[in-house]
Amino acid sequence: MNTSTTILISIGVFFVFLFVILHIKKEIKIRKVEMGLAEGPATQMELENDPELRQTYHDFKELMFNTLSAKYEDIKVIASGGMGIIVTAIDKQDKKKVAIKTISPKLHKHPKAIKFFFQECQAIQKMNHPNIIRIYDSADEGFLYYVMEFLVGKIEP
Repeated sequence: MNTSTTILISIGVFFVFLFVILHIKKEIKIRKVEMGLAEGPATQMELENDPELRQTYHDFKELMFNTLSAKYEDIKVIASGGMGIIVTAIDKQDKKKVAIKTISPKLHKHPKAIKFFFQECQAIQKMNHPNIIRIYDSADEGFLYYVMEFLVGKIEP
């Protein structure tokens, strides 16, 4: 085998490898969207382009606010994305500011997402350390959520 044949084979292998990597990244992105794990802007685009999904989110937020208002006041959305919505609120009983994480309405019927959501909650509840957030409550009241202490801080991109 001469040098030019080796170079051509090397270039060919490189492009095949590049194609495979790009294909895998595309497949991962497709799976994330299918599972509802897409990033915030992708979810926003879906909402803009899908009136049914937009209505589902509207109904979900209404259910969430109506349900949470029994125990909490001054409820405000602070973040939302592919996994769910995070709100801040004031606990009516002890007047503490809390953060409440919900699971996305797209994922509410997805078994793997529900399992992940509760595993995350249970793992955090089992830990006891000053640098780990405390979880006060979790429930399924037509939507899954858990309540945790609210920490003020800066989010770095």
